[in-house]
Amino acid sequence: MRGLLLKDLYMAWKYCKLYLLMVVGFLMIAAGGHSNSFFLIYPSIMSGLIPMSLLAYDEQHKWDQYSLTLPYTRVQLVSVKFLVGLALCFVVVISSALVLAIRMLTANEFSWNIWIVWVGSVLCSCLLGPSLCLPFMFKLGAEKGRIFYSISLGLLCAICVLLTLNLPTGTGITDLAAVIPLACLVSIAIFALSWWLSIRFYEKREF
Repeated sequence: MRGLLLKDLYMAWKYCKLYLLMVVGFLMIAAGGHSNSFFLIYPSIMSGLIPMSLLAYDEQHKWDQYSLTLPYTRVQLVSVKFLVGLALCFVVVISSALVLAIRMLTANEFSWNIWIVWVGSVLCSCLLGPSLCLPFMFKLGAEKGRIFYSISLGLLCAICVLLTLNLPTGTGITDLAAVIPLACLVSIAIFALSWWLSIRFYEKREF
């Protein structure tokens, strides 16, 4: 398992270096005092794309077939992508939390409710991207999986917009801060379910 993790880390640096640099760049812009929320959410979206890109490169170089001749189980081959996703999520969430705290303290506008809402939103964004895409990719392959991912992501965005439009009048940041822990727990549960489904799909997949 350690070898698989090292392989993916090397690949992430070689092929996804631009993603990583963009994540760092946007966090630096956010730390510089830019109030646009886009600069906090975008790094979480970019980090979620990396496990999917690694899987696509694996298929492009026939690693998915070659790896079956090595002493690795399909459970390990699937799990390594989710572990990479978790590691990136951890780094982005911690970095975003620190950046947001520094920015708010510097402006003398620190609020626990706002901080919780934004950090929770970053966590949900980090987890939901791979959760929606990886099961399709492990079942259908990288190219077909991306199509289904785009469809499911569009549906998710539509649902989020509808929920936002139907929020009760007067809903404020305090109300969102009370709901965001539940949203984080749901995102974690979806991530765990996605991990389990991906393993089941990949175990039955034929090459």
